[in-house]
Amino acid sequence: MKIDFIFDLASPNAYFCHKVLPKFEEENNVSVDYFPCLLGGVFKSTGNQPPWMAFAEIPNKMSYMMKEMQRFISRHALNDFKMNSHFPLNTLQLMRMLAGISEDDLKIKVTDILFKGIWEKNLKLDDAEILKSFLLSEGLDADALINVSEDPSSKNKLLENTTKSVDFGVFGIPTFKIGDEIFFGKEALLEIPKYIEISNF
Repeated sequence: MKIDFIFDLASPNAYFCHKVLPKFEEENNVSVDYFPCLLGGVFKSTGNQPPWMAFAEIPNKMSYMMKEMQRFISRHALNDFKMNSHFPLNTLQLMRMLAGISEDDLKIKVTDILFKGIWEKNLKLDDAEILKSFLLSEGLDADALINVSEDPSSKNKLLENTTKSVDFGVFGIPTFKIGDEIFFGKEALLEIPKYIEISNF
């Protein structure tokens, strides 16, 4: 069974999902495909706002969101997580890079490294020099990947993915898509197994 993981590196909750997906796939006998899109484009198309803007005037909501995040971190022992001090980052180049990678294994490898750079190493990866240096330090062909991010086909692919995501009904990240159904948020990882069971997939 195939599940699409619709994500943007800009989201800490997408990072959390990414970290637990290998175990999720194994436990539920499913395959997850990574579907890069641009969260800013989703927000613009749907009229949505990031939580830190939408709930800025609701202290209890912001406080709860931070507690809920810490619960997830503790539950899954994601002890390497650090809130990026440069947040929010502009991930346009990074997401174009991922959208332009056609090999699934390489896409997941680069995604993992970029997530690590942002949400574990606290790097400002929307800075060109920092990005190139980090990619090299991780043993990647930085020039080739940067060229991918600048290729018009990668730009078009990311735009296409983002448009498709909105057409699916996506309004935020992370979102999972199974057939015609979508599931929003990291809490969906608890809901999806029940859906699979009752749907007889």
